[in-house]
This record gives sequence, C-alpha cells and structure tokens, in this order.
Amino acid sequence: MKNYMTAGIRRQLGRAAVVVMVGAAGLVAATPAHAFPSNCDVWTIYEDGVGIGGATKCTSGTGTHRVGIHCSNGQDYYGDWKNTGTSSTRVSRRECPAVGVILSYRWLEAQS
Repeated sequence: MKNYMTAGIRRQLGRAAVVVMVGAAGLVAATPAHAFPSNCDVWTIYEDGVGIGGATKCTSGTGTHRVGIHCSNGQDYYGDWKNTGTSSTRVSRRECPAVGVILSYRWLEAQS
C-alpha cells in the first residue's frame, strides 16, 4: 500500500529545493557594478607652439577612454578607445587632419 502523505511531502520538498536552487543561481549571475577609468589626464599636442591635437591617459579604474578633439575646420575627431594603465600604449591621441587646421578644444570620453 502506497503512503500518499509521504509522497506529497516529498513532492513539496522537491519543489522547494528547485526554488532555492533557482534563487541561488540568480545571485551568482548578478550583473557586476559598472566601473569607469580614473586618475585621467587630458593634454594638448603641440607642434611649433601651436595646438594640433589632443591626448588622454587613465592610469586607474576599469573600462576604456578616448580623446575627442574639435578642430578649426569645425569638425570633431576621436582617438582610439584605450584600456586603463601606465604604459605608453594606453594613450589615446588624435591630431587635426591637415596642416593649418588647428585644435580648438579637447575632451576625454570614458565608458565602463
């Protein structure tokens, strides 16, 4: 003779275990916090005393950064996205596109 009371309890415990496992999996797969580059510098690239471009470097944090420049021809240009770090390969730089076109202003863009 089958004990229906015991089978019902086992079924309820089995459902509870599945709910706990799914809940725990949600905690493990939580989205990490977004972080940005920090300790950043932005500077002007000069040639013969005239600003012709810009550069950025971020030595801390995570994510990427790049320089943006606005030139006297009215156009915006951007350097390559670079990771944070201290080596020279972590510098994003961009110059205005032609002789006689000079830098109007520069800025840093960062993303996580």
